Amino acid sequence: MTDVYVVKQENYNKDEIKLKILQGLKEIDFDLNKVKNNAKILIKPNILSHHPPEKHVTTNPVIVDAVLDILTTNYKNKQFQIIIGESSGVQLRGGTKKAFETSGIKEVAEKYKVKCQDFESSKKIIIDTKGLKDEYHKKTLAFAEELINADLIINLSKMKTHVMMEYTGAIKNLFGLIAGSQKALFHAKAPTQQKFSEVLIDIYQYANTKTMLNIMDGIIGMEGNGPANGIPKKANLLIMSDDALALDIVATNIMGFDSIKLEFVKECLRRKMNPFPIQQKGIPKISIPFKKAFNIYGKAPTFIYKKAASLLVLNPTINHDKCKRCQVCLKHCPVHAITFANNKIHIDYNKCIHCFCCHELCPYDAISLERKIDFISKIFRKKEVKKVESKNNTK
Repeated sequence: MTDVYVVKQENYNKDEIKLKILQGLKEIDFDLNKVKNNAKILIKPNILSHHPPEKHVTTNPVIVDAVLDILTTNYKNKQFQIIIGESSGVQLRGGTKKAFETSGIKEVAEKYKVKCQDFESSKKIIIDTKGLKDEYHKKTLAFAEELINADLIINLSKMKTHVMMEYTGAIKNLFGLIAGSQKALFHAKAPTQQKFSEVLIDIYQYANTKTMLNIMDGIIGMEGNGPANGIPKKANLLIMSDDALALDIVATNIMGFDSIKLEFVKECLRRKMNPFPIQQKGIPKISIPFKKAFNIYGKAPTFIYKKAASLLVLNPTINHDKCKRCQVCLKHCPVHAITFANNKIHIDYNKCIHCFCCHELCPYDAISLERKIDFISKIFRKKEVKKVESKNNTK
């Protein structure tokens, strides 16, 4: 029996959140007293990129504050060695450090004298995962040494939809344990949901060898074309479990997904990682439908790509009026499909693998996702408008 605790929380009041996390620890039978003295604790929030808390893209800093308060006050005698670690989507030098600041998490860390560690600058330890089984991948992953040395991982995810993977939660948040350019490489070499799920579950299988506490910030999540440019969704929930897969299954069911059909869940089950039966505590039944991200490239077979995807698939599209020419998209494209010429950003759709990294990381929301069929419709609409205007002018 795997326990998942679901509780209502309608605002980011730290004291209320702290009390509900403490209650959640009891409900899922997670006893921090059993963690050894001076244990090394790695807190892994979701800090996708340079977004402030009010955008609801990243784990809210109040969640981090409540967790640190519990660790340093309620378990003061344990003298835990705590680090907050992340490798954000912004892989430029200093990108994660800036994301720590913008998200408000650095300020919270300083309050408790806890270090924020960007994994890009960490020492890398090569781990043989033995799970990556296709020709695109090596059987090794380079993890930050802070993960390798951790006695406990506290995984603080955000409840969001995702344009590539449909959903991002506890397991997807662990992708940030991979440091540096490896993340872009995996996007390039694993462009479908199935292949990318293999990567995610390899990471999860290693992380899961550690003791792990998973807490999801679902107070205000994100629906639509998340994880960065969707619509904030007030779900008013905190979700907790010591099993990331079980938490994700419960969260996706609440959001309106058929969790068993999601590729990363299927990959877990293929590997005999079975969290069932799951006991949902707190609120045993709840449904809060999230608007889904449009996705075809993650799941469609090859013939669909060739025949229909050219019209139906979402393409990253530059809004040149919003674009500030910072070139973050260009620098993070794993297949170099983006160029800068004539003072404008250009996307080569023949190279684009539709990982949507550019869409996720644009700090100015200047990259939208549009289908060619929509673009064609716009052209026809414009022509019709011109015809009407022309007729009106001749009258």
